[in-house]
Amino acid sequence: MINENEISILIPTYNNENTIYSCLTSAINTKALEILISDDLSSDNTVKIIKTFNDKRIKLFIQNRRLGLWKNHQFLLKKAKGKWIKFLQADDYLSENGLKKFCEVNDENVTIISSPSLYKNLETNKTFININVEKNIFFEQHKYLKRIIKYGNELSTPSNTLIKKNAIPITNYFWRNSLSCDLITNIIAASKGKVFFVKTGQIIRGIHSNQDTFKQGTLTFITRKVKTFLILNNLFDNKTKYIIHFYFFINIFALINEYNKNKNILTVREKVYCKSRIKQILKKLNYFYILINMLYIIKAIHFKYFSNHKYSIKEK
Repeated sequence: MINENEISILIPTYNNENTIYSCLTSAINTKALEILISDDLSSDNTVKIIKTFNDKRIKLFIQNRRLGLWKNHQFLLKKAKGKWIKFLQADDYLSENGLKKFCEVNDENVTIISSPSLYKNLETNKTFININVEKNIFFEQHKYLKRIIKYGNELSTPSNTLIKKNAIPITNYFWRNSLSCDLITNIIAASKGKVFFVKTGQIIRGIHSNQDTFKQGTLTFITRKVKTFLILNNLFDNKTKYIIHFYFFINIFALINEYNKNKNILTVREKVYCKSRIKQILKKLNYFYILINMLYIIKAIHFKYFSNHKYSIKEK
């Protein structure tokens, strides 16, 4: 079992006045070692609300210049003292006793734990789930990594995971705003040990129109995908590398679709840039391994593009 007092809760904030109260309240109601908050120059009442809380575990850092999404995460990671890291993005919150559920793991070889989200639309108050886990389940390293081909970043966002600190890369190479740092961190952590899923809903994820996912735009979307592929491609030289190739081959269709959907609003220079970025992946892929695994890849393509993405994770 993991002790809650071995956990650092890290909350990066930026203009979260409507959600930070619920987020921070859920963090305070745990026995975590510390609750570190980095505010990325919010222009609303986020900081004012944070300062109304009186808990000696809270440490608030107010940045004097904008860091951006992932650099704000990295700043907190460098400050953390806990053996385990629990990021909690400011529009999400822990369920009652949610952190305790993350701590139910009893295998010292586990490096990353995830609970699939209970999503809550903050504009309509409707809730839903996409991935159902009814009871705790382990995956050995290689078995989980193979799931990435079909299910993608199943471990999900930083809010969804509890990760052993020594399994998280901390250098600037892995923490750039132009990367999908959540995917990189999850794959690296999963490659260093076992993966553990706990029951769905220990994290309530707020969904709203101002989230980075919805506002990043075509250029950022394509840039993050391509640069993330290049990082992961250079990082591994074994079966994990081929899994990464399969995953990004499947995601090429998403990149092309994103480009075609928005090309009419892109400048000529932006169109050239997007095409050159997509070609970077196409040139690096190992088509021999893709070809001999094509049946599995076709099944994964069908799941990604032609299913409703609702499924259960169960022991086989």
